Amino acid sequence: RKAHAAAIRALQIDEGLAEAHAALAYAKQFCEWNWGEIEREYHRALDIDPNLGMAHHWYALFLTSMGCFEEAQIHMNCALELDPLSPVLNAHLGWILYFARQNGRAVEQLQKAVELDPQFAVSHYFLGLAYEQREQYAGREQRRPEPGALQRLAPRGRTLEGLRRREALRAARRQPAAGHCGDDA
Repeated sequence: RKAHAAAIRALQIDEGLAEAHAALAYAKQFCEWNWGEIEREYHRALDIDPNLGMAHHWYALFLTSMGCFEEAQIHMNCALELDPLSPVLNAHLGWILYFARQNGRAVEQLQKAVELDPQFAVSHYFLGLAYEQREQYAGREQRRPEPGALQRLAPRGRTLEGLRRREALRAARRQPAAGHCGDDA
């Protein structure tokens, strides 16, 4: 709510602030869920400043949540052209590719993100998901960060350890029980 109010105040002072339009759109994603208005705010921001990386970045994430993967990739690539060494942008491009079911490209992109910053836990998490989707668990094991690097993801239950435990549980469920046909329920 504070970000929303601050963006509104900034736009009251100067309607031509691209950053304020982008911030308002981003805040609305989490507060109002008015998809048409969110998209209009991102378009306003990018019309004012087509080189505003954060607007391309946040708009790409919004488009991903709407299932518009091709357009999301275009905007994330625009953001990456402006900041090619950003581990966040590189990881988020991998995340978009993951949701677009472009598994090979997702793994390649996320490996690049991990190489840019081996301590950025989000890249490891997304890479773990991409490997899981491709069922390449050995590769995920080789890309483990330093101990404790994933702790900030632990409250969400999203650690590589969690993924390994989930796979162990799935494997156990595939074992036929006595008197059971062995279906993968």
